[in-house]
Amino acid sequence: MLSRREFLISTACLGPTVHAGLTISNAAPFDRTEDLIRTAPKARFWTSTASRDGNCLLCHDPGEKIQTNPHPGRPVLVKCLLCAQSCVLKNGERGKCRARINVNGELRSLVYGRPVAIHVDPIEKKPFYHFLPGSNAFSFATAGCPLRCKFCQNWEISQSRPEEFDQVFVPPAKIVD
Repeated sequence: MLSRREFLISTACLGPTVHAGLTISNAAPFDRTEDLIRTAPKARFWTSTASRDGNCLLCHDPGEKIQTNPHPGRPVLVKCLLCAQSCVLKNGERGKCRARINVNGELRSLVYGRPVAIHVDPIEKKPFYHFLPGSNAFSFATAGCPLRCKFCQNWEISQSRPEEFDQVFVPPAKIVD
């Protein structure tokens, strides 16, 4: 596994060749939200009230008395564990990022493999101080963000929903290539 520093150094050395090799025009864009949700893969880093092997302490405090089956007959909730927002979602609800949704007790990622921006930037645009001056950095972004920073330079992407863009599926291996 590469460290973050090793990854940045290796991609900075590649420069425009990374960008030039990426072709994303060989698939049709999504037209409807239902299609996006239906084909969204299962997300990582979440727990559900329906999970039998789930760790209840992910949602409950350690001192709280937990029954053997604390959620019988209640709607299935999902708790996203990806960021510090820790969104608890009912069926059909999205997290604050708008990029993850509860689909029948399963958290789905609406942005996995669907970048809305891919390009090479000068390293000076990044928030690094004197990190390989004069080199390039590979940048890609997906829609959505759980924050609402008033100074965000990418607010058009971060404050949007995934279906607002005509994105196509790009396998992770293609992005790495």
